[in-house]
Amino acid sequence: MQIYNRGNRVLAYASMNKINHRPVETEKFYHLRKLSVRDIPAMVELSSCIYHSLEKGQECFIHQHDRTYYEQMMDNPKMHFVGAFDGGQLIAMSYVRIVRSRKELFEEFPSRNNAFLGKEFQVACFGADSVHPSYRGNRINENMIRYRMKQAELLGATDCVSIIDRKNIWNMRPYFANEFVMMGADVDPSDGGDIALMHRRLDKTPLYQSNEHFEIPVNDYKSLNKLFAARHIATGYNSETEALRLVNSDYYQPANLMLLTRRNYAR
Repeated sequence: MQIYNRGNRVLAYASMNKINHRPVETEKFYHLRKLSVRDIPAMVELSSCIYHSLEKGQECFIHQHDRTYYEQMMDNPKMHFVGAFDGGQLIAMSYVRIVRSRKELFEEFPSRNNAFLGKEFQVACFGADSVHPSYRGNRINENMIRYRMKQAELLGATDCVSIIDRKNIWNMRPYFANEFVMMGADVDPSDGGDIALMHRRLDKTPLYQSNEHFEIPVNDYKSLNKLFAARHIATGYNSETEALRLVNSDYYQPANLMLLTRRNYAR
């Protein structure tokens, strides 16, 4: 993907390899840009299309929204929607929301384990990742995450976070590809779904010291939850074994646990 600035705008384009699961015959590109109120009709249409394409058990992957929802969201100056286009057709969309308070953060990232962000923070929350069914397989979501990271950096954020339904393996891969880690799991208060918590430092602060890893099946929630609570994070997904790759990390320890650990070392 190629990213460039035009004035105060961030634009990007990337190659398209397939449509409707068939290879494209000639060179073709899709482009990415920030969305505006003029794009709301297309956003509503895309939301409906994706929602109705979900299979049984995927209802928590994405919610269907109407025009009023998008109008209200765009009234928030901290909310920035971005979209991918094939010509004039909106084929994917997502948002980045800049938050500076614990209350706002919990609305997007419902976890009590957020002390690692520090007392004063400016966090970019990613959400509503969605790609038209006919255009999947073009790394669009992966590129939209990278695009939003660039946007977040320009908006002054130091960290990026996102939540993913734990059954939505297809949405984990593009985050891991952009060097996010899965630092825990929780329950989404909006619908009671099981969610994975994803995080990335924009300055690439080391979050773990060793590349040595072991694997746990992605659907073994019980084992994974114990490991997340015991100083482990997931850094990738192995498609062949359907397992998460885990490494040891002290970065996300709650403050009281970190203090206890230091006291034990002091003894």
